[in-house]
Amino acid sequence: EFFDGRVVWNNTFYTMEYEDLQVRETSGLNIFTANADATINGYETQLRWDIGAGLALNASYAYTDATFDNYVLPSSDYTGNRLTRTPENKVILSPSYTLGLGASGDVEFAVDYQYESDIWDDASNAGAEYREPTHFVDARAVYTSGNGDWSFSLWGKNLTDEVTRTHQATFIGATFASFNAPPTYGVTLRWNY
Repeated sequence: EFFDGRVVWNNTFYTMEYEDLQVRETSGLNIFTANADATINGYETQLRWDIGAGLALNASYAYTDATFDNYVLPSSDYTGNRLTRTPENKVILSPSYTLGLGASGDVEFAVDYQYESDIWDDASNAGAEYREPTHFVDARAVYTSGNGDWSFSLWGKNLTDEVTRTHQATFIGATFASFNAPPTYGVTLRWNY
C-alpha cells in the first residue's frame, strides 16, 4: 500500500506442476481421455488507485506460460505444446468516476476493458482450434441511494460487438462451436434488505 492506502499493488509469482493431467481428445468417432504432465508458470499483478476527485482505476495483468512437459499419444506427440483454453496474456482496465450527491447518494460511471491473447481449444495447437485475441468493452452507470439500501444501474456489455468462440470441438471432421453474446444492454435494480 502507498500514499495512505490510495494505491494498492498486489503481485504474485507462481508455478504449478501437474502429473497425470487428464486431457480429452477426439479422434474420428472416438473420444478418449489421456494423461499428460504439464507445468504452468505465471505472474499476476493488480493495481487499485484512488486518484482523487471521484476518479479511480483498477488494472490487472496476468502472464501464463502453460505447456505440456510430456504428452505422447499413439499417433501424435504434443510435448511442448500450450495447454488448451489458456491465454498467455490477459489485461483488464477499469477506470471509474463517482459523482457524489451528498445525502442523496452517488452516481458511478465505469468502463471495463478486457484483452485476452490467442488460445487453442485443442492440445494439437493446430488447425481450426485456434482463437484470435479478443478485446471486450463493457460500461455502466450506477446510482446508489444515500443510505445504501438500493441502487439502479444502466449497463451495456460487449459494446464493440466482439465475436469469438466460447467453446469449440471437432468431431468426425466437423467443427462445432458456440459464440459469445452480441452487444447487450439492460437495467438492474438492487435492494438490500
